[in-house]
Amino acid sequence: MALPALALQESIADDLVNLLVKLAAERKIGPAYDKTSEMGPLVSEGQRKWVTDWIEKGLAEGADLVLDGRGLVVKGL
Repeated sequence: MALPALALQESIADDLVNLLVKLAAERKIGPAYDKTSEMGPLVSEGQRKWVTDWIEKGLAEGADLVLDGRGLVVKGL
């Protein structure tokens, strides 16, 4: 299996999800030329659509969306 997957004990699942959301929300998102950026943009509209389509597919199949960056706007850009 070449997909990202994580198996863990159910009793810690919610705590782990909450921690991952916290850590992801703390990342500085910005342009690649800004050395303080920790996460940059997708490289094309096609890639953005591909990622958005996978998010929509997951939601349609019953996934819970805990952090949504689809409408993210980077200040000044």
